[in-house]
Amino acid sequence: MRDSFTFYRSFAEGLKEVDDATFRRLVESIMNYALDDEEPELSGLEKGMYLAWKANVDASNQRRDNGKLGGRPPKEKTIGFEDENHRLSDEKPNKNMNIKEKENINNISCAEEPHENLREQEERDRRNFEKIYALYPKKVGKTNAFIAYKQWISKNGKSIGGKRHHLTPEQIFKAVKKYVDHQTDNGTQMEYWKNFDTLMGRQLLDYVEEKNDTS
Repeated sequence: MRDSFTFYRSFAEGLKEVDDATFRRLVESIMNYALDDEEPELSGLEKGMYLAWKANVDASNQRRDNGKLGGRPPKEKTIGFEDENHRLSDEKPNKNMNIKEKENINNISCAEEPHENLREQEERDRRNFEKIYALYPKKVGKTNAFIAYKQWISKNGKSIGGKRHHLTPEQIFKAVKKYVDHQTDNGTQMEYWKNFDTLMGRQLLDYVEEKNDTS
């Protein structure tokens, strides 16, 4: 049980886009989890938003708990995605992104320890992936999309046509956003959008501005 928690601006921006009933369910869900560790029963868009927020709440609470134990005073870091050393990259958001999208790419908190075990690495990758997934409106193929995401960001990268391509979380975020903007600008009906796992496959390279070939 806790007496308080950090409510990020990204939470408020997201809530501006939902109806009153969804607003209430999301606020109650994040409050109950942050203060009393109670997991809600949500689905669809509500679940996606909650999971993205939960990662920030967990990181914030962990830093606060570490401070209570006499550890290094917590620092709020909100620029870029977490990398393999729990440091934040210096990637700056595109000026054309709206406020909500800037929060998605920026507001990923980090831990203070310089090294991480496999569980921490998996949690960090999941948090970064959830930020990208939250950007995509057609929620189909999430499990396979995460597998592809892990391949793209791995040291050896993903094998496409005999070559291996390594992408950073920032590159993937921007590529997904580029596809979303293209489909939105063209007024493409949702049924004709690629499933998310399809986009996260080899077709993602069509929307990556700078590719990193590893072989």
